[in-house]
Amino acid sequence: AIAANRRAALSAALLTAPLETPLPWSSLLGGVVQLSYSGDVRTGIAENPSKVSNIVAAQEELLSDIYLSIASDLGVTLSEPAGGVADFDQSPAARRRLFHELPEAVQRRADVAAGSSLPWTDPDALRRTLCAIVRRSSLVQTCKGALTAGPARAAAYALEKVRKRF
Repeated sequence: AIAANRRAALSAALLTAPLETPLPWSSLLGGVVQLSYSGDVRTGIAENPSKVSNIVAAQEELLSDIYLSIASDLGVTLSEPAGGVADFDQSPAARRRLFHELPEAVQRRADVAAGSSLPWTDPDALRRTLCAIVRRSSLVQTCKGALTAGPARAAAYALEKVRKRF
């Protein structure tokens, strides 16, 4: 399951990456990490706006160890063995193959979000779909945390997060 999730995450990052390729490997890793934060209700309020870039900077070697072989398997070519610049096929056929690496539930939701266009040709539809999934999960997690910790501890935690942001 972990391998499939990582493959799907890199596929989603490739599908939502800027259409101008090549792009820095670190930007592609940032796209993978960003999947966890786009749509998170806490991100706009209390999270450090540089959180994704900080994670990539601190964990780039580990992330590369995880994603380099997956990237190669998905047809990404790199200018250097350990990263550098990533180039990949942006043709509709290649994008369709990447789209089919995503979980079926995500594919169905992105298909609905894309409306009349093909979902693998509509990066914004996929972004909206993924943001909605993360938003719902983060809202549930935030509510559960507040209920479990109690109002006073939840408020103290929220204030600490806001303080760290600014």
